[in-house]
Amino acid sequence: MARTLNITLDLYNENRIVYKAKQGDANSRFLLATITESGVPFSVPTNNTVYLKVRKPDETCTLTQGSIVEGKVLVELTNQTLAVAGIAYCEIRILQNDPIEDLKTIKFTMQFDSSVFLDEIVESTDEFTALTKALAEVNEFTNIKNKFTVTDDSDGNQYEISFKTTNGVPSLVAILIE
Repeated sequence: MARTLNITLDLYNENRIVYKAKQGDANSRFLLATITESGVPFSVPTNNTVYLKVRKPDETCTLTQGSIVEGKVLVELTNQTLAVAGIAYCEIRILQNDPIEDLKTIKFTMQFDSSVFLDEIVESTDEFTALTKALAEVNEFTNIKNKFTVTDDSDGNQYEISFKTTNGVPSLVAILIE
């Protein structure tokens, strides 16, 4: 039973609307943001990556990766984002890879209405779901096959390719097989 709040955010102009959500909700609230550029609709390209950045009322932060739907940004208000009642400051971040661009909307405000009482105790912490997901994907990729052999078509040489991690940084190693 997901609920989607349609909002409009501009790249240049301040948004004075305070959007509301309920403290403690989980897997049920989403933002669908139409992005405008000085009031003119801006269609976010599907090959970009989008995030919701939130500074919660207790000064902890969340970074949640969203998706692009028909040129608009769709992102979940996670249970951790909604953990603390009060005023939160937010922005949408749009990243493009080629050429590299980092674009953010003007800050907007959300008010998380306090729950009468919480069904469960959720401790407010920083949450970076986008970073956690990316690290899990790298780990999954490197665990698929850690070593394999390839042949260079131009000279017939064979190389042993392996993955290794040094200080948490994955890298590829190629060794010529003689």
